Amino acid sequence: MAVNRTISIACQIAKGMGYLHAKGIVHRDLKTRNIFVEANSRVVIGDFGVFNFVRLCKKAKWGNYLNVPPSWLCYIAPEIIQALNLNYAFVTTASELPLTPSSDVFAFGTVWYELLTNEFPFKGSPAEAVIYLSGRGIKQNLRIPGPKDFKEILTQCWAYSPTRRPEFTTVVRLLDRLPKLHRSPSYPAKPTSCINSVSHDSLLV
Repeated sequence: MAVNRTISIACQIAKGMGYLHAKGIVHRDLKTRNIFVEANSRVVIGDFGVFNFVRLCKKAKWGNYLNVPPSWLCYIAPEIIQALNLNYAFVTTASELPLTPSSDVFAFGTVWYELLTNEFPFKGSPAEAVIYLSGRGIKQNLRIPGPKDFKEILTQCWAYSPTRRPEFTTVVRLLDRLPKLHRSPSYPAKPTSCINSVSHDSLLV
């Protein structure tokens, strides 16, 4: 995917998420599978506010366990993984988990990583390893293509402490600066500012 297109898609996602948060809505399940890019490059975010962690928690004769979908763990913020571990992977209500705007920002970091590398963090690692590493704030090796500003956005979104993660309004500003800071022959001569290019309401289904 061309770099300018990657940035445009990421910026639209960040704008849409910022709009949801301004309305008091936490997505809970932001991931590439819930993001759709239409033929005109318009980005649509789906399934916001409906994900239920409780449905993943199962009881069995040998104990409680978490029914984890493939590649789902890499989107979960460390504080959520820790809460699941403390409850032995069994919770009865979503209120027991720290689902916040900051946990959405962490998930966006994973989406940004996927857009840049076309793969999941901790690719090929078993679920137990991802739980251990992510729950302790140990990040995927950040060998990503592009300038250091790409990595800086990722580092901020993946901050271990929720209070150190930026709001989506800040993420949009950081993304909007990228083409201007790192223009090359692959970028358009006059890049359009992603801050004004897409309306908030057009991002939501």
